[in-house]
Amino acid sequence: MRTACSGWRFRTFFLWVVAVLSGLSQGARADALDALRARGELRWANDAEGGAPYIYHPPGNADRLTGFEVEFSDALCARLGLRSTFVQYNWANLIPGLRQGGNFDAIVAALERT
Repeated sequence: MRTACSGWRFRTFFLWVVAVLSGLSQGARADALDALRARGELRWANDAEGGAPYIYHPPGNADRLTGFEVEFSDALCARLGLRSTFVQYNWANLIPGLRQGGNFDAIVAALERT
């Protein structure tokens, strides 16, 4: 069930993704996408302890993840023709981990200013 809040969050997240990608030159976007396609996967990070509805383990199934961010990542990867690979990462270290590079390609997480 969609709520006004979830619709707002999706639009905000989508606009943020578009803004970040727009900040890259077309050549950098193409190079990054080519590298991902050559590897065949997008490694995305989040902290699964964040909770529903964003990312969580369903009751009784600790090996599975579900939630908005999981569905978003799966849909993005399907659109790009990539395998979606989740990387568990400590919440406080997500942004520094992305800057360091190598562990994952993207952060898929609801980051709010407040």
